[in-house]
Amino acid sequence: MRESDGIEQAKQGQPDAIAALMNSQLKSKGIQVQARRRNDCLQMRFKSSKVPQANQLTAWVHRGLERLHPVGVDRVELEGWKHGASRPVWVKSFSLSPGAAPTSAIDEEVVESPPIAAEMYGEGDSEAIAMAMNELLASETFTARVRVRDRVLILTLSGSSAPTPHHLKTLLQPYIESQSDWAFDRIQVESKAENDDFLAWSQDWQDILRSKPPRSNQVGFKLIFILIAGIIGFVILGLILFAIFAV
Repeated sequence: MRESDGIEQAKQGQPDAIAALMNSQLKSKGIQVQARRRNDCLQMRFKSSKVPQANQLTAWVHRGLERLHPVGVDRVELEGWKHGASRPVWVKSFSLSPGAAPTSAIDEEVVESPPIAAEMYGEGDSEAIAMAMNELLASETFTARVRVRDRVLILTLSGSSAPTPHHLKTLLQPYIESQSDWAFDRIQVESKAENDDFLAWSQDWQDILRSKPPRSNQVGFKLIFILIAGIIGFVILGLILFAIFAV
């Protein structure tokens, strides 16, 4: 099929043609696209060995579809998947502007912006931490948002009703304690109901961080162990040599 035919089919709202256009742009980034239509809603699934960046990808798709403006598509739902996962890591949606003038194709480059330094500590950033916590809370009726400010991890939990501090701590403490590479000074946890602008409660979970052995101490213990093992080995070697020459 000629490229011009594919563009015309995409303008007519055919999901396979739209997916083909996006696959041609995202192939080099290792992202695969699947699409289907449900009435006026275009549903798209983005899969990769690494989780696709939600905000950058959503903005790119939004711009591209506004330019293409496929016939009969008023709403778009996006899902970000990691290969092998049983459910999406993130879900986004947006509406297309009515009456936008279509253009030739989705040909805009997806730009991956580098992570913000203030949001990167050890091996965890705010998006990855939120993803892990939401997986732990998958069976619950609330969701987690994470942000980082001045070496403080701020965790906001919201739901139809505010979750209790004890229940949250029971669910999340094992995960927090397992993150040996975190270098946060403090964890601030807050909770609110979905439709409420005011917090139901706010707590400092610094005690959980204190229960973790500091990374510097772990390194120090390793160095001491290596030093002691080296001294013992040197002494044993000396005794063996002494015994050999004494004979």
